[in-house]
Amino acid sequence: MDAVARFCGEEFVILLPETTREGALAVAQRVLDQIDVRAIPHQTSDVASHVTASIGIALQIPDRNSSSALLLENADKALYRAKRAGRHQAVMYAE
Repeated sequence: MDAVARFCGEEFVILLPETTREGALAVAQRVLDQIDVRAIPHQTSDVASHVTASIGIALQIPDRNSSSALLLENADKALYRAKRAGRHQAVMYAE
């Protein structure tokens, strides 16, 4: 079952079990598109006149060596790559 939850402060996590890389990217793009449609004003932003989102995507095929901490760490790395690349975009984690 897919799930969305506030993770920490301004961060959210979207869990998409049994979702492909392409599926995860499609969900991320829909999130960005819906944020653009709503265009919630953000007067103090240096990025845009409305609220934006930076999205980090990480995939993991569970096995006995899997670590939820590593999955989260990889998603966080991708998130910060998205922020450094200009924000309001999705970046897939790649080693």
